[in-house]
Amino acid sequence: MLALKDAETGQRGYLLTDDKGFMEPYLAVRAGIGSQLDELRRLTSMAAARKHLDAMAPLIEEMLANIGHAIELHRKQDGAAVKALVASSEGKRLMDAIRTR
Repeated sequence: MLALKDAETGQRGYLLTDDKGFMEPYLAVRAGIGSQLDELRRLTSMAAARKHLDAMAPLIEEMLANIGHAIELHRKQDGAAVKALVASSEGKRLMDAIRTR
């Protein structure tokens, strides 16, 4: 959760400032989240906990895709589309769903 929040915070920083340095947390999470989830699955002996991890994985992928989409729209200088995406609250819905899992 902390890594996803860092990725989201970095995205917001980039969208507001156009400073690519803010994207570092997002890029790090995108590169490493799969192996982190695999490690958690390996360390988890409870089947119910593994089911929660399996249910979270597609939500995490969707969250990272949402962040990446906003970044790409910003790169294309489509401010209206970025604003609409953020206003849609899709990112909030995804984070809430991940928290529930």
